[in-house]
Amino acid sequence: SFPHIAIDSAGGIGKISRPNRPDTSSACGALCACLAQLQAEGLDPNCKTPGVHEAENPEYSILKQRLARQLKSEGCNPAELDLVSITQAAERTITNDLEHLISQAVDPTKANYAVFTGVQIHNWASDLTDSSIPSLEFVASGKSYTVIDGVKKPMDVTVLPALAPRQLRLLGAVSEEQHPDNGKMAFGSSIQEIPRGYLLRRVGGAAGTRYVSAPDM
Repeated sequence: SFPHIAIDSAGGIGKISRPNRPDTSSACGALCACLAQLQAEGLDPNCKTPGVHEAENPEYSILKQRLARQLKSEGCNPAELDLVSITQAAERTITNDLEHLISQAVDPTKANYAVFTGVQIHNWASDLTDSSIPSLEFVASGKSYTVIDGVKKPMDVTVLPALAPRQLRLLGAVSEEQHPDNGKMAFGSSIQEIPRGYLLRRVGGAAGTRYVSAPDM
């Protein structure tokens, strides 16, 4: 899975407007909390023995201690962290864990596989009531490679050709058939706007200081 971060259309880091929520919220909220606590507490108190966690908040406490160990191993000063750098650290941590699990579970002489990592970026409109501002989703790629017949080959996904409009229409056909009032995507580019109607129907969140009503679910 990808860690994620919001960078809104006004360039606000960590800020995202979601339909039906007043004001902006954060993405990733858990990483925002980790950043604040690691800067306040330091890394050492959070480098707990693997497997130790808070019973009332296991997922978050495991995330925080996992990041603390990663950052300490890299010699990081938590005072110098920001949301972008801790998100990048989360991506490195996930990639390390993924590759370790693959090494334990996959025999490359018997199975081919591919690895693609990165950071999901929510580049949504800062004000969802303004239909002239596009809302975009994309991934900043990290590691990408294939292992075929035991041979590892790096891949540069940035040089791969964009999907053709016909391919994009096929991929979006199911969603548009299920929700015909979503609004149509503008084709012809590899970066596609998320139709405002789709956001209002499928996601929960805010539009500046104004309340945006979603259609009936």
